[in-house]
Formats: sequence, structure tokens, C-alpha cells
Amino acid sequence: MATSPGNKSTPSRRHEQRDISFLDQEELKRLFSVITSKHDRALLLLVYRHGLRASEISSLQRDDVDSKNTGPCPSSFTSWSRPPTILPPAQIPFALPSPTCPADTLKGKRDRAILSTLAHHALRRAELCSLRVKDVQQRHGLVHLRVHGKRGKIRFIPMHPETQRIVIEYLEAAGHGQDLDGPLFRPVKNNTNKKLRKTINPRSVLRDVVQHYAQAIGLAQEVQGLCTHSLRATGATNALDHGADIAEVQVWLGHADISTTRLYDHRRRRPEESPTFRVRY
Repeated sequence: MATSPGNKSTPSRRHEQRDISFLDQEELKRLFSVITSKHDRALLLLVYRHGLRASEISSLQRDDVDSKNTGPCPSSFTSWSRPPTILPPAQIPFALPSPTCPADTLKGKRDRAILSTLAHHALRRAELCSLRVKDVQQRHGLVHLRVHGKRGKIRFIPMHPETQRIVIEYLEAAGHGQDLDGPLFRPVKNNTNKKLRKTINPRSVLRDVVQHYAQAIGLAQEVQGLCTHSLRATGATNALDHGADIAEVQVWLGHADISTTRLYDHRRRRPEESPTFRVRY
């Protein structure tokens, strides 16, 4: 990215056209591996560490980038990735769904369905937004979600009964349950062209659903780094804590490598199970 001393940096066409604030850790890792410019890598660190959007980078000067990016530019993603934020057990009901979601409005019904889908199925935000009505389907006597994962991979996840009920209520209220090829979750209003048959914006899921209701109950202040991925991480950790096989959780999450799934396995970190208490003399 070109910049001159004392002037605001001019974003490249890549940064003008793409907002990368919604990417998850695996996508950031892939981006980081192909970026060769140290300055662009530093900007990517800013987006991730400080929550900046690519559209906001143009307001930064080179000195801003250097001062906020502590230390040399890392050689790999693993040296600067942050651990996933896990909701404490007492706060999990926030997403099942939040009692602050009004059940008598279309937006409330949609948001309840989104939160329940995220919490019970640990989907990535992009996976949630790409769901079509026809992706809710019967398989082997159970309702499944047909999830479009990364690199074109498809996986089928059994749908939680509570989520089924909430999604059905939302579809009945929205009236697009028979539009099988249309998006499952849609905006409830569009002030630009009034068209609602389109995929919900991933940033809207973060700001207008997850963070909105978290702030409404004070959870955003209690849990640092709360985001859509927090529900995915919480679901994975909760499943493992309750005895789910880690290989099954790997498939459930759509991880290519089980080492990624182990990031959510906190069972080995329980202090009460330390070898200290196994010592006998």
C-alpha cells in the first residue's frame, strides 16, 4: 500500500473492494500466508487485533500502523492468533435465544432463529449466511442442515429440535418457507431498493444480532472479544465437555485438521484433574 510521510495512506484496490472484518481465523491465516508486504501484514494485524475494518484503514498513517503493531511482523499466523472467546456457563442462555429478542416481531423471530442456529450447530458466520431454505432437509429420519463449508465442502448437521421450532416460526412469519432456492435468513428491511430476497449481510449478523443482544444484557462488557465466533467456540467446547468424541466434533465443525478442533478442548486444562492430585507416596 502506497503512503507518504505525513499523509494518510491510500488503500489499494484490494482494500477498497473488500471488507475483511468478518473473516474468521482460518481465513485470516490463509490471507496472511499470501501477503508479502510487511506493511500490509501489519494492517491485517490491526484489523484482527483492534477490530478495524478495511474501509477504516485509509484514515491511518504509517506511524499509526507501526506504533500499534508491537514487535516485528510475525512469520506465521500462530504467533499472533488470539484464543477463541468462550461464554461462561451462566451466560450461555443468552444465545438460546436471548430473552431480549422480541418473539412477536419478524426481526425478533429471525434473530432468535439466528442465535439458536449459531449456538446449537456451531456454524461459521459465512456458513449461516449462505444457508438456503432447501438446506433444511430430511435425512435418515431426522431434519438436517446442509452446510456449505470452506473450499466447497458440504456437511450435514442434525438440526436441534429447539432450533427447528424457532426456524419454523420464523419462516411462517416471514412467508418464504416455500422459496426453496432463496436465502434462509434475510434482511427484514431494505431502504435502498426494498428487495428482501437476498442473503443477510455477515456484518449485520455480528453487529445487529450477536453484539446487539449481548449489549442489551450487559454481556458485551463482561466477556471481552465477544463475536459470532464466540458462539461457535462455546458450542464446540460445550459438546466436548459433555463427552462428545473429538473426531465427531471435528466433522461437526468442518475442520480439515483435528489440531484446530483441539483449540476448543479445555478438558485437559481442568486444574482439578492435574497430575498433582494423582501423586501417591
